[in-house]
Amino acid sequence: MGGRIDGAGLESHFEVSYSPSRAQIAAVMNSYAAVGLESAMTELDIRFVNVSNIAAYGGYAQQATDYYNSVAACMDVSTCVGVVVWDFVDKCELNACGIVNAKLTRDN
Repeated sequence: MGGRIDGAGLESHFEVSYSPSRAQIAAVMNSYAAVGLESAMTELDIRFVNVSNIAAYGGYAQQATDYYNSVAACMDVSTCVGVVVWDFVDKCELNACGIVNAKLTRDN
């Protein structure tokens, strides 16, 4: 009873072109900092909603911008202790290929 909480991990499963802004992410992290907690961005992945139509979502350049803004938000907040990337490829991330609750393999 009465255990201490030192921080919060923020699962970050975002979509290309619909990711929160750098300022929005930093604001959430700062709200934890305001009550004395560290934060970490965990499980960061920014997937395409429809992998067969990547161009409609701004392509890989938009995805890179969204990743940059996510990591930069953590760097903007002194109490953010790190970022963990959830997946290595976008080929079939999460449910993008109709796979639900299945182990995804990594490309070699």
